Amino acid sequence: MTTTRTQPPPDLSREEQSIYAKAIERTWGLLEGLPTYHERDGADLGFFGQRRLRKARAALEPCDGLGVNAPGLSWIRGRLSHVAGTLAEAKADLEVAARGFPSEVGLLTDLTLINLSLGDGVAASTYGRAAVDLVPDDDDLKVAYAYAVVLEGHPKRALGILANVCKRDPDHSGARVALDVVRKIIDGKMDPPGTIGPTPVS
Repeated sequence: MTTTRTQPPPDLSREEQSIYAKAIERTWGLLEGLPTYHERDGADLGFFGQRRLRKARAALEPCDGLGVNAPGLSWIRGRLSHVAGTLAEAKADLEVAARGFPSEVGLLTDLTLINLSLGDGVAASTYGRAAVDLVPDDDDLKVAYAYAVVLEGHPKRALGILANVCKRDPDHSGARVALDVVRKIIDGKMDPPGTIGPTPVS
């Protein structure tokens, strides 16, 4: 059954829709299990991961000649870039995808993390807040959003977000680490960061 993110654009011919759907589905299949740059905390993808990524890119090539600019195609291109660690390219494509899939929490979370690494606090905060609004009980999303708020220049607001997370879950290690960082920034013991999270050299 065709899922939303693999749905071909309606303006394609039946043959082109078949080419599009098969390419998208095969590419997503190859990407399954390949961690994004943030999921592996900036570590190298490794030989076998790189080989699989090349296969995924090759699987998507049939879409290049179709002349379409569908949100689903932008999503998978952005995912390929996120896996590769080319974050500026990932951001550009995933922002297009997010306009077509505004309720996809995973997509919004990826954009939050990417913008944190690129130092765009306003964008990170926008996507982080959208993700939290969709899943308000997810404390991990709140921690990511709090970091975005810090990068945006509002550490005291981030302090309130993290304090609420710690109140709900005193053992949430990520929130406690973030809380310590935010307190140091507020107390002047640490400079506000320009980026947060792993950042590629190039």
